[in-house]
Amino acid sequence: KAKSGEKQADEKKAAIEKSLKAAVEKAAAKIVRGVKRKKKRIVMGFDGKSMSFFGRVMPSATPSLVTAVLKKSKLELFGQVFDVAGKKPSDDAKNGNGNR
Repeated sequence: KAKSGEKQADEKKAAIEKSLKAAVEKAAAKIVRGVKRKKKRIVMGFDGKSMSFFGRVMPSATPSLVTAVLKKSKLELFGQVFDVAGKKPSDDAKNGNGNR
């Protein structure tokens, strides 16, 4: 059974790698096509299109909107962005330790 589990893991890994390779190739083709057509923007994916749209429609509100959505998602991926060692980015600003 250990061999069977290893085989399944290898097959799953191969499928993921194939999927990622296809996604990269598709993105590269879209970028090349956009450059050839002298596009000013090449936006990919629903999230990118959404941010691009809101960035043009409501430029001053978009950063707050994106931040609120990412915080609400509670995805571990964004945890470090909003809470570094127990501190929130707003804590630095309050203490005068923001970007200088």
